Amino acid sequence: MRRLMAMMILFGAALCLLPVAGHSENVVAVFGGQCWTRPHDLTVQQPISKNYLVVDDATFLDDSYVGPIYYGIRISHFFKDHPSLGIEAEFFHPKARLNVDRDADVRGEWHGKRINQEVDLNDYIQSFEISHGFNFLLVNGVYRYGFFKTDKIPYGRLQLLMRAGAGITMLHPESIVDHQQRYIESGGYELGDYGFQLSPGLEFTIWRGIDGFLEYKYTYAEMDDVTIKYGTADTVFTTDHIAFGISYHFK
Repeated sequence: MRRLMAMMILFGAALCLLPVAGHSENVVAVFGGQCWTRPHDLTVQQPISKNYLVVDDATFLDDSYVGPIYYGIRISHFFKDHPSLGIEAEFFHPKARLNVDRDADVRGEWHGKRINQEVDLNDYIQSFEISHGFNFLLVNGVYRYGFFKTDKIPYGRLQLLMRAGAGITMLHPESIVDHQQRYIESGGYELGDYGFQLSPGLEFTIWRGIDGFLEYKYTYAEMDDVTIKYGTADTVFTTDHIAFGISYHFK
């Protein structure tokens, strides 16, 4: 996790070194929010136990307000010659936890025996969570359109923004599968696959360069070869987010 935050700081420092003359500006934003990960098939494999199980349409809980809570930070630079266009570094921390307290359709093999039926999921998977985050570290391109512009607020008191970004994910998986526990109290992060986001938003001036904002995020990330005890798990996190926060504009 420290490496991830160090990358964010270094990238942000690089953005801040870009030219800031004229109406170009840098923006720092912090935000919180909530996310909802859509259902998707979940596959768990434990070769040593002869387990290969697919859970159809697995559902996930988010625990956005259970520590560590959902949070994010973003550093933006808008260009002197094209002040509506910018580039950003963004980190945010969504979470997902498998809902095991339900019946689910499963198929595959369990201890070498074929299975294809509805079961009490908790009998097979006691927990599967990435609740210290399937963290995103993204580079975004952003476009903004401002209303009510003034000499002091050339970007506008009210802005509509659209950003799209891609980058890496950093996972912290914890699980109990077939009563085999993998839990790491500290550390235990692993590099995930690439992810991307699309995010429209609304930003408004509060006071002297301080803005508030509200935005929707759509993110997609494949969770391949996530470590569990004696094996791996695979799924896809397609997630809807509502984020809100404050930003500071400086020249």
